[in-house]
Amino acid sequence: MDKLTKYNILYVDDEESNLRVFNGLYRRKYNIVTSTSAEEALVLFDQRDFDLVISDQQMPKVSGLEFLGIIKEKNPQIPTILLTGYTDHDVLKEAFNKTGVHKYINKPFDPNSLSTIMNLAIEGYLLTKEKQQIQEELFKSEDQFRGIFNSMADVFARTNFSGEIEVMSPSSIDLFGYTAEELIGQDVDILYANPEERKALISKLKKLRIIRGAETTIVTKSGELKLVSITAKLYFDKENNPIGIESISRDISEIKEMQQLLKERNELLNETQRLAKIGSWHYDIATKKVSWSDTFSLIYGIHDFNQIDTTIDGYIAFFHPSEQQRVKETILKALETHENFSFDATILRRDGKERMLSNFVKLETNEENRLIRVTVASLDITETKIRQKELIKSEEKFRVLAEELPIQILKIDRKLNVTYANNLAKTNLSSLKDEKLTIHSFFHKETLLVLLESIQNVMNREKESYVEFESKDKWYALNISLSKEPRGIDNMLLLIYDITEKKQSERVLKNMNEELERKVIARTKDLEEAKDTIELAYKKEKELSQLKSQFVSTASHQFRTPLTVIQSNIGLLGMQIDEAGPEFKIKFDRVYPRIISEVKRMTDLMDNVLILGKKESGKIKPNFQMIDIQSMVQSILQKYNEIQMDGREIVLTSSGPVSMYHIDPELFENAFSNLISNAFKYSQSKPAPLVHLKYKKGLLTITVQDFGIGIPKEDISHVFEPFYRAGNVSDISGTGLGTSIVMTYLELMDVSIDIESELGKGTKFTINIEK
Repeated sequence: MDKLTKYNILYVDDEESNLRVFNGLYRRKYNIVTSTSAEEALVLFDQRDFDLVISDQQMPKVSGLEFLGIIKEKNPQIPTILLTGYTDHDVLKEAFNKTGVHKYINKPFDPNSLSTIMNLAIEGYLLTKEKQQIQEELFKSEDQFRGIFNSMADVFARTNFSGEIEVMSPSSIDLFGYTAEELIGQDVDILYANPEERKALISKLKKLRIIRGAETTIVTKSGELKLVSITAKLYFDKENNPIGIESISRDISEIKEMQQLLKERNELLNETQRLAKIGSWHYDIATKKVSWSDTFSLIYGIHDFNQIDTTIDGYIAFFHPSEQQRVKETILKALETHENFSFDATILRRDGKERMLSNFVKLETNEENRLIRVTVASLDITETKIRQKELIKSEEKFRVLAEELPIQILKIDRKLNVTYANNLAKTNLSSLKDEKLTIHSFFHKETLLVLLESIQNVMNREKESYVEFESKDKWYALNISLSKEPRGIDNMLLLIYDITEKKQSERVLKNMNEELERKVIARTKDLEEAKDTIELAYKKEKELSQLKSQFVSTASHQFRTPLTVIQSNIGLLGMQIDEAGPEFKIKFDRVYPRIISEVKRMTDLMDNVLILGKKESGKIKPNFQMIDIQSMVQSILQKYNEIQMDGREIVLTSSGPVSMYHIDPELFENAFSNLISNAFKYSQSKPAPLVHLKYKKGLLTITVQDFGIGIPKEDISHVFEPFYRAGNVSDISGTGLGTSIVMTYLELMDVSIDIESELGKGTKFTINIEK
């Protein structure tokens, strides 16, 4: 979002107090226009341009959903957000499936989280406008490529090294007598008159990487023998490891048609490069000449190729004078070793502008391993580098802000000397002597023994540790992690949070569960003693179940009302804090984040308990639809990748022909999101988790695999039980409801889930969806 632009937001709520709080929270960042009724808001919407519309659900005459539906009819692209104090799945489904609401948010909302959501919504809205034209061009390019693929006379095939055919063009029917569908998944040897020729082709390809004009004899479906010319090359995975062969086969009499096809594909390649802003040049060793793509001229600012030196020295001259020698040495060394390589460098265009390029170089050799061609693809990364520098500056600012964070922060060395303590930590010193600070200066004797043991474990295993302890009638959470310094020195970072409110909430919930459990036990005993009145007992048990469901729902709503009041009033206090005394302001700044955090924690817990209660009472009814699950999974992964502070990203892979499946999209998204959240949560400082979709006939399996702490063998059978937590996760916060909610949603859709885990190596969940 442009920091110099204040975007327009329309907020509708029949409660004046809510309008004042919202305006007070965000008026400095946005142009806020408020209204107490949908009718008035629609008039305002027609009079001026807005970038985001937010509405409360419960309003007289016209509800928030009805109002946002009218807004979407006027402008289908504008993002809308619905706020409500009730957890109603029917409203949620209508919001996303019918009205097209961008985001559905329960009250009370976290101001910072809502601000982030509003930023993303507005940015997406603006990007949609900007990218619409580019998308149209990409669609045209895709249609053109698909038309070429489906109509090409030659046969394109992709096989792995095991011989399984993965891709086959429709023209296979003309050359082989088989349709593409008949060949995909088959062993390619059925097409060879002599399978040994294919083995020789693979052996040759692994040395040369590409073969042109190889002749071989194939057998058609009818048994006819044909002599074909094959152009084949290896294809690689993301780590540049060869994993199979791509080939084009043709009757030898069709050379002219092949030339035309190659011309069309080159034109398509040029168009693709233009859209992707990637330029390429090719250096022919024999002629010592360089040829350039059209996009290359745009990146380098070239308008007339007749006025430039088209030798390799002419190419090097484009780079900044300070980098020309490095670039030249890099290229010459590669020409000697015949190894592919990449490098980043800055060019200096003739218009005086500098551009940072990332260059990828491929070297081609002939059968005698002599270099014949150099191909370079140049990607403009100027904007990326600028954003990286801005990120570094931002990190420096956050480092300064740590001094004022409402969290105690300590950095200690291996001798337990404190090398850094923020202001809040210093206020809790247990010793005020002017001596060298150690960890003993900050903690009392009754807690030191547990903390020292956790610190020693972090030193030995180089893994994070999470400890909760009580001190002076308060509860604290301590997160200990190893901090690698640039000089090679190991330090430990200690983050200390006040979790007193959380513990109090846990006690309340525990008492509630114990009370419910006592009632269930008493009821069970009554049933055993009154077998002759079993029918009456059944009715009473049903009433108890309904009472439990009603209690969970009522408790959730009743908790939300005071939580909303707490969060609204603390927001109002925040607006007036500048008028208070410095002593009160310091206390307020320390307490405010804890209140907000615990309000959100309590709200999330109530939501999870309510979900389980509604499932037991049969109030959750699946809304089955035919869904492209792969697109939905990709969208969910993108959201989680963007919020990972450690930079890890899940990459989605799939196999088999993609098809649609009959599921409830809302239930599936909630279940899958829980699995992805846990995969990141329980694999900190480990490689990013993996997600793979495997399509078979009538069955889709989705695997979510992490490389984290794993689950003890004795705990695996209890993973899907509510409130159950494995014995090795005491250092990681959680409620034990995530996997039970996953099982609840999947069971409602008749979808099964399996789990495999090995302690210390990771966990894999497998979802099985049948058609």
